[in-house]
Amino acid sequence: MKKILYVDDEEFNRYVFNEEFSEKFIVFSVSSGKDALELLKYESVDIVVSDMKMPVMNGLELIREIRKFDRRTPCVMLSALFQNKMITEDIRSGIITKCVRKPWDTDELVKLLNDLIIES
Repeated sequence: MKKILYVDDEEFNRYVFNEEFSEKFIVFSVSSGKDALELLKYESVDIVVSDMKMPVMNGLELIREIRKFDRRTPCVMLSALFQNKMITEDIRSGIITKCVRKPWDTDELVKLLNDLIIES
């Protein structure tokens, strides 16, 4: 099974993500960018999925930190603020692999994650 790291400060969202995706993937879910970076020191994952709006370190800052040591792992941003200029620029530059509108459609997100795993 492929490994997904899901980062979201909202406990309910982590619960829902685990419920919807744990049969298809091994899911690691953490509540902060700091916890995500710590996990990535010891665990390799196939995809990182991060919420955009989080305290202390938002999803964009997290993915930029990940890119400092890992340029290959696909990173997907979840955001209700889909038209955010910074997100658009980071997608164009390849920092963010894809951006998905929140709330996500489970079937579409599963397809995207599977497609990204095949491509990587």
